[in-house]
This record gives sequence, C-alpha cells and structure tokens, in this order.
Amino acid sequence: MKKTIICSLVVTTMLLSCTSKQQKMENRMKEFISGYEAAFIPIYREAGLASWDANITGTDEAWARNEKASINYVNFFTDRAAFAELKALKESGMVRDPILARQLEIIYNQYLSGQVDSALLSEQVKMETEITRKYTTYRAVVNGMELSDNEIEDQEIIPNPFKDMEKGKGIRVAEWLASKNVDQVALIENMKNKGPAYVFSDAGVRICVISDADLKQAIASVISQDWD
Repeated sequence: MKKTIICSLVVTTMLLSCTSKQQKMENRMKEFISGYEAAFIPIYREAGLASWDANITGTDEAWARNEKASINYVNFFTDRAAFAELKALKESGMVRDPILARQLEIIYNQYLSGQVDSALLSEQVKMETEITRKYTTYRAVVNGMELSDNEIEDQEIIPNPFKDMEKGKGIRVAEWLASKNVDQVALIENMKNKGPAYVFSDAGVRICVISDADLKQAIASVISQDWD
C-alpha cells in the first residue's frame, strides 16, 4: 500500500512538472506574439500601402517610399535575439497548443529567412524594386508618343461586309471579327446564349455590353471597362 502511494505521488509530481513547463513555454510564446504584433503590424501595413501607391501612381516619391518600406519589412526578421527566443521555444517541444504551435512554426520560418546579411537583403529589395518599377511604369512608344494600356494606339473604321444579309448576319460578323484576331468586342446588344457569343467565346474574344450609340461615347465606354 505504501509503495502504491509513493508511485502515485511520483507520477503526479512528474505530470505537474510537465504541465508547469508547458504552461511556462506557452506563456513565453504568447508574450512573444504580443510584442511581435505590436512591432510588426505597422511595418506590414506601411509596406502594403507603399506598394499599392507605387504601383498605382508610379511616381519617384512613391517608389522611394515603397523601397524604404520593403527594406524595413525584411530587416524586421533579422533580429537575432528574437530568433534565438523562437528557436528555444521550438526546440523545447513544449508549445503544444495547436494554435500557438502553428503560430510558432510560421513566425519561426519568417525569422529563419532573415538570418543572413542584412546588407544583402537590402540590396535584393533595391534590385526587386527597380525591376518592378521598370515594368510597372513601362509605356509603349507609338509614333514618338508614350501610350498607356488604356490609350488608343490606332483607330480604323471598317465597313461591315455582312450588313445586308437577312439571316445569319450576327454569326458571320462574329466569325469575320474573330478571323482578324481581335481581343475584345463591344456590343450594344447582349448576345448571351446566342450564336455570335459562342463564336467569340470559342475564339477567346472578350465581350462587353455598352449602351452608347455615339462612336466617341462608345470608345470612351470601352476604354473605361474593367476587362480583367
């Protein structure tokens, strides 16, 4: 009877010890996350807004802001003391709460990628920014003029060769346009579930329905369409 009591006490003590250590390590993880969120959220937010502004406006000031924000973002994860704490928590095996364990895994990997020369990271960001800027602000030059994607490079009015047909005119026109490798077609009438729509669909031609009969207004409507 005494032996049983002694064994029970030993097992209970061991369980309490393991539980106490697990709670301690998980509390450390919670404290780390609190500090991490307080410090990282503003940096993450600024990086997102700066990237958006740079890609939308394309100005020198916006791209300079984007580069600075991106460097701050990657350099945040170069903190060796923070990484050492995460490594200790991970190697302890005592962060067992499913959510905390998942957070530990994700944040640990983020800091792991930052355990390199910060100067190299900054240089990488600068190169990536320069490449992104180059292609984001690219404008085709036509007849000596820089044109954006939403500007008309050329305009040609072509007579409809099938306008006098009584039957099947829509399909013939659709086939004719598709043969000219057009990318987009603007229609005043909705052709959904009709022959021309199927022809355009098979040819990979995108369709938008507009309400403007006037040519200038129709062109303006096509330009303003979100084709994506």
